[in-house]
Amino acid sequence: MLEKLSKYIHESMWEKWIINLMKEESISLERISRWKNLMIPYEELSEEEKDKDRVFALEILNLLENKSNSYLNDRKAIDRIKSEYIKYKNLVIGFDIDCTIYDYHKEGLEVQPVIDLLKRCSELGFTMCMYSLSIEEGMGVRKGWMATHLGINVNYINTSPLLCEQDSQWNKKPFFSILLDDRAGLSSAYNILKTALEELGLINNLKNEN
Repeated sequence: MLEKLSKYIHESMWEKWIINLMKEESISLERISRWKNLMIPYEELSEEEKDKDRVFALEILNLLENKSNSYLNDRKAIDRIKSEYIKYKNLVIGFDIDCTIYDYHKEGLEVQPVIDLLKRCSELGFTMCMYSLSIEEGMGVRKGWMATHLGINVNYINTSPLLCEQDSQWNKKPFFSILLDDRAGLSSAYNILKTALEELGLINNLKNEN
């Protein structure tokens, strides 16, 4: 990226500026001689001359990176999920039931897109963690219902793999690569996960009906 931007700066800023200036003004041969390096194609410049363009390119890249470094940035979340999958070949997917994949209040919620995404995650062998406030006695029934009717195989109920392995009793924070929950930014989480899997080439043709 640095070299591409440096080349663009050289050709767009310096070469075009000099050419336009020569068309519009009478430029002395002495000044043209001083500018000769600016009219040489970037690939033919010495490394010392290229560094002058790279300084400008780095300033632009740093400005862009500082802007994108905000934690309130979906792209960073998407890239983090992709990196995690590339490293571990697995993701830990946390998801709620009521009002996330089940229209608990019968409000006509379009939950199928979330079901389809979670089903694909299950097919890919991801670690699926089901969370719900439902009574524990009924959770096993719901687990079977999801596997049979929705195609979502549940690995953990109201916990996650790292939480189960914790030695420390005070550390009760569950771990997910991402959590899909109607009370935790479901739309954003759905789109982040869907986009990451699409860019990884793991899903296609999923309808987004949010």
